[in-house]
Amino acid sequence: MTAPQHPQRFFGHFAVFLGLLVGAQRLTGAEPPVPLPADHAERFTRGLGQFQKEIRPLLTTHCLKCHGDEKTQGEFSLATREDLLRGGADGPAVRLFDGPGSRLVKLVAHTEKPHMPSKGDPLPEASVRALSEWIHNG
Repeated sequence: MTAPQHPQRFFGHFAVFLGLLVGAQRLTGAEPPVPLPADHAERFTRGLGQFQKEIRPLLTTHCLKCHGDEKTQGEFSLATREDLLRGGADGPAVRLFDGPGSRLVKLVAHTEKPHMPSKGDPLPEASVRALSEWIHNG
């Protein structure tokens, strides 16, 4: 198999395809699919870069100890995107394309209880904004 002649174009098409697949999945079995915004492909690309640069380290440092593969307090795991979208014992934690309205953002911003992280200092304001923006990007 040979490499694509235009890797940027190939990646762009792949990102759009992947974004459409994962963005259209149901949040729970009872809810209708989330409608995709017109600029979904651009948002998805931004969100992927932001995840790799900011969000993955944030979740690893502050969240996965209590909400990871081995330990899932509140039946809420952040180990995979599917887990994140499924939510936990208290319901969905993320509203795709609505960062400020997502429960996860409210918990880490300490505007809703239980405040997260439950032990230690609250997340820096810049980290809360980054998480909200990432969710807003879908």
